[in-house]
Amino acid sequence: MEFNKSQIEELIRNQAATKENGLNDIMQYTLNALMKAERDILLSEQPMGTNKANGYHFRSCIKQW
Repeated sequence: MEFNKSQIEELIRNQAATKENGLNDIMQYTLNALMKAERDILLSEQPMGTNKANGYHFRSCIKQW
């Protein structure tokens, strides 16, 4: 999900003003977004199929002969 600058300002203003731990929530959202961006960059730089990033691995429980 992407927001424009005015939407981000409104979200921050509303979050900080209406919630007891609003600033903590804002920091959590910010850090999560930064970590996701960092992970996306890392995966985009890896050759396809070499880095599974702890994601789903296609496997079968029955050995294929």
